[in-house]
Amino acid sequence: MPTLATIGPYIFRFRSLDYGERPHVHVTGHGGSAKFWLQPIEQVRSRDYHHAELKHIARLIDMHQAEWLAEWEKRSSGN
Repeated sequence: MPTLATIGPYIFRFRSLDYGERPHVHVTGHGGSAKFWLQPIEQVRSRDYHHAELKHIARLIDMHQAEWLAEWEKRSSGN
């Protein structure tokens, strides 16, 4: 599972088996987990994060959206 970034207590990753889905990231850390679509940024699911944390995570994703979308395209095309 490729790690994109560790920001504070959060680890942002792709799962290689997920490349058939639309671009998204998995977030773990600080006692929870979540999945967010990258375009548009939208929470798909979460476990054990409260609302304020999810908003903070969405802001972090927004800051890296362009680079992570490019990385998704690179990985999903096999390059």
